[in-house]
Amino acid sequence: MAPPDGFEPHFEKSAMTDRWEPLHSKREKERATIGLTAGKQHCNSREFVHGGLISTLADKCYRFVMRSAPQRSGRPCPLRLHVGFASVAKQGDWL
Repeated sequence: MAPPDGFEPHFEKSAMTDRWEPLHSKREKERATIGLTAGKQHCNSREFVHGGLISTLADKCYRFVMRSAPQRSGRPCPLRLHVGFASVAKQGDWL
């Protein structure tokens, strides 16, 4: 499945996510959206996309929020990351 319009190959590489390539991202004013088409390498033994992968992608987006957050006393505003799962994702799904 091709990524939706506006998504390009992700601009930031890391050893943590290299195995999950190809990652795609879409940059806007103060946010970035990261996505991928789920493959076998993203799934657990039940053939669902692993929650750890979803949490890690959310964490990568969190970095962009921290970069653009207003500074208070020289420190970024505190943010919390909460991940909830409403349904399962499977191989071939765009996340």
